Amino acid sequence: MKFISQYSNQIQVLLFTILSAVFIIIVLEGYIINPTPSDALKDEAGAPPLVLNIDKNKSLGIIELADGFHLYALSDRFWGWTITDEVFISNVDTIITKNETFTFKNNNQIDLILITNPQKEIDYFKAHDESNNFFNFNVIKKGKKELHYVYSETPLTGNITYEGFSNENLLLYKK
Repeated sequence: MKFISQYSNQIQVLLFTILSAVFIIIVLEGYIINPTPSDALKDEAGAPPLVLNIDKNKSLGIIELADGFHLYALSDRFWGWTITDEVFISNVDTIITKNETFTFKNNNQIDLILITNPQKEIDYFKAHDESNNFFNFNVIKKGKKELHYVYSETPLTGNITYEGFSNENLLLYKK
C-alpha cells in the first residue's frame, strides 16, 4: 500500500498528461482545427479551393481537378467546418449538365445546377424550370475548362431547360 500511495501523485500526473494528449489529438485536431471553410478542404486534392459563402453556416467549395471539378457542401458545426456532401462533374469534350441536391447540417438542402462547357463558342448559360423560375449562372474559367453553376435554396420543380448563348446573344445550345 505504501508503494501505491508513494507514486499516486505521479500516476495521476501521468494519466492527466495521457488524457490531455488524447483529447488534443482526437478532438482539437479532428474538429476545431477547421476554423474556416477553406480549412475543411485543405487535405483534398486539386487546385486551391474557391469557397462561396451561402450564409454564416453554409458554404460551397469548388476544387478544379485535371479531369473536372469537385464540389463540396461545407457546414459550420460546433467544433469547426466539415464536409457534409460532395459531387464530381467531369469536363470532357461535350457539354454536361447535372442537377444535384446538397445536404448541409441539420438536413438543410440547396439545389445545384452544374454545366461543364468545352465549347468556346458558348459564352454563357441560362436555365429555367417548369414554373418559369429563371437562373443565371456564375462561371469558373480555367484554360479549356469551364464550370457554370448556380444554386437555389428553394427546390427546383420539374424539368430544367438549359440554353447556351454566344457573346452576341445567339442561342447555340438548348436542352
